[in-house]
Amino acid sequence: AVGAVLVSRGDATTVERSKVTPHAVAAGVAPAVSGGTSSMQLRGGTRSQLDLLSQILGGVDCNLFLDARIGTPPAGFEAAPRFGELGSAWLYLTLKADGTEAGLVQPDWEASIVAGAFRDLAHAASLPDVLGYSVQLVFPNGLASALDSTAIAEPFSHRVTQQDADALANARGRLASLEHVRGSSERVLHAAAPAIVETITTDDPQAFVSRYSSLQEVFGDLANYDATLVRVVDGNGKLVALSGFATRVGVGGGWIRPDVAPSRQTAGQTLLTPQGG
Repeated sequence: AVGAVLVSRGDATTVERSKVTPHAVAAGVAPAVSGGTSSMQLRGGTRSQLDLLSQILGGVDCNLFLDARIGTPPAGFEAAPRFGELGSAWLYLTLKADGTEAGLVQPDWEASIVAGAFRDLAHAASLPDVLGYSVQLVFPNGLASALDSTAIAEPFSHRVTQQDADALANARGRLASLEHVRGSSERVLHAAAPAIVETITTDDPQAFVSRYSSLQEVFGDLANYDATLVRVVDGNGKLVALSGFATRVGVGGGWIRPDVAPSRQTAGQTLLTPQGG
């Protein structure tokens, strides 16, 4: 359950949330994000834009987010209609990350969910179109990453017709046909439509990542979801691989543990080519 309170302070809005995320995890695996209370500032834009952004952030792991600002595109980015890059607004997001290679995947993934949802829902509400977004990650030592900026060229209003329960059932149904799976758990995020976080426990990490070199294929047709994140862990709960894809922005990223990486993959990375059905 997520509760949100908007507190106006001049040209900024503070979003204060008390968040509890039920997550029945596989044996020995800690949830990716724990419950707690978070507070972040939403800045820039109009009241309607800020209200929409607050609504969207209420559907993701808001404890990861530190700051969100609606502004104009950074230098070097401008609308390019022939490529489907439209709009004059830009979303700037700052998130926490743990500083490991694997720890970069989920914050980037959740930022792309928020950006894609904000772009599509703003367009549907006749608010200024969003050309793209920038992400900055802040690490435990206080250092921050360089700003990573992306213009979005996907068509507006990606259609996801499934309800949350249907998306969850579909993801679970796919698991029945997978090999080398000992157990699993799932949860749903909802920025604009269902996004699935899947944790899979395997007794044979090498065989699993060799069989499913594109980890996203465990979900089937990615168009059925807003976004998908799969975490693969071994029987001791140690992370084996991680892969995320955000359909509304067409962006994905991943990581694979070097000791189980197939020879055709680079240690520390995982192939992300989406595969349907």
